[in-house]
Amino acid sequence: NELAEAQARTEARLNELAEAQARTEVRLNELAEAQARTEVRLNELAEAQARTDKSIGALTEALGANLEDLAIDIVPELLEKHWHMKISSSGPEEIKTNGHVYPFDFVIRGHVKGQPVTVLGEAKSNLTEKEVVRFLKIVDRVKKGIKGKVKALFFGFRALSAAREKIERSGAAMVFSRGVMIGKF
Repeated sequence: NELAEAQARTEARLNELAEAQARTEVRLNELAEAQARTEVRLNELAEAQARTDKSIGALTEALGANLEDLAIDIVPELLEKHWHMKISSSGPEEIKTNGHVYPFDFVIRGHVKGQPVTVLGEAKSNLTEKEVVRFLKIVDRVKKGIKGKVKALFFGFRALSAAREKIERSGAAMVFSRGVMIGKF
């Protein structure tokens, strides 16, 4: 009798375990379906992110081009006003030196007090100190091959205080989009 009762309890427990296993299998199937839906949604989000990145890239490129155009319109007038520079040319330009080609957002050529002056320009919406240092190194590489005085000039909407300090300490200049100029000739 005891053996039969133990057998019955064992069978009951096995039935409970089988039911629990069946519930677990159902739950695992539900989780697998949820995982599949999550993966589909993640792929959709990745595709949307790629489209967003492409749109932002296009906007950034358009803003950069417009900022460079704005610099070419504003900077020569301010150089004439503040440095008494007689402008002979202004526009984007690539300068080749030592086998390297360096693109500049704008290069302004002219004369101050009869002496040739070349202004090498970088347009950035928000200028950082790191960008100032990078550009000044490029100007140093290029200026050896340019006749006359060479001046680095930055153009943009804003410059962090560390960037402005670096510009002034280096002898470069900056023109803000609203027409304010820092740095002297």
